[in-house]
Amino acid sequence: MVILGFVTLGIFGLLGGAGFLLFRLYESRSASKLTPLRFDLSNRVQIRNDPQLEFRDGAFTISFWFRTVSTQRYLTMISKRIDPLGDGWIIHGQENNTFLFYTAGCASPVSTPQPFRDGQWHHLAFVRTGTVMNIFYDSRQVGSGAERCDHNDRHPIRIGMDGDKGWHFDGDLTEVHFYNRGLGPAEVAEEWNNGKGLKKAVRGGGLVAGYHFDEKPDVAPQDFSGHGHNGTVIRSAVPIGERN
Repeated sequence: MVILGFVTLGIFGLLGGAGFLLFRLYESRSASKLTPLRFDLSNRVQIRNDPQLEFRDGAFTISFWFRTVSTQRYLTMISKRIDPLGDGWIIHGQENNTFLFYTAGCASPVSTPQPFRDGQWHHLAFVRTGTVMNIFYDSRQVGSGAERCDHNDRHPIRIGMDGDKGWHFDGDLTEVHFYNRGLGPAEVAEEWNNGKGLKKAVRGGGLVAGYHFDEKPDVAPQDFSGHGHNGTVIRSAVPIGERN
């Protein structure tokens, strides 16, 4: 394979500009693609709580890709709460097409409206550094606000579902990454990866849990970070929040 690669590159080199274009086409076709898991309001990936996943008042980043055409008023992508009226946090899209990181009893940063219900892949990143949370959409900062919460809950993380009787997700999710530090704008751009997504941690490290969702249907979602926070797919007919 290495010899073939050098021969191929040599041919492309002899071809000059045309060879470069062919190489870029080959590179594009060979690049890995996003591998989504479908969420239909009744399934979720649940990750058991662990001290590494309790952010408390420290820095963190939650980065993921999603796509949806849902017209639901509220869509929760990720949550860490059992009861919509209890403690914990959620990330969701709202009826006015803004994104919200909500924590009971704390300030809740909100983004500006974004046209995300178009069936296309979009990247979201919520980054807390110090007492400020910044929200990035497709590598652009679209929101910022105070976030002084002490996230001391011990609930499991629910990907694709809110707490019971909450506002669940209808669409696809993939490349869900949890970091124990706030990524800088250049690192968020690294996660964005020119719109192709990143299937590994950023070069600066700090990944505590990460999910490709590329497993076979009978295999539990694996945490590729190496920390062992593997998920469980749970399907349940949980009633949807009344506001939907």
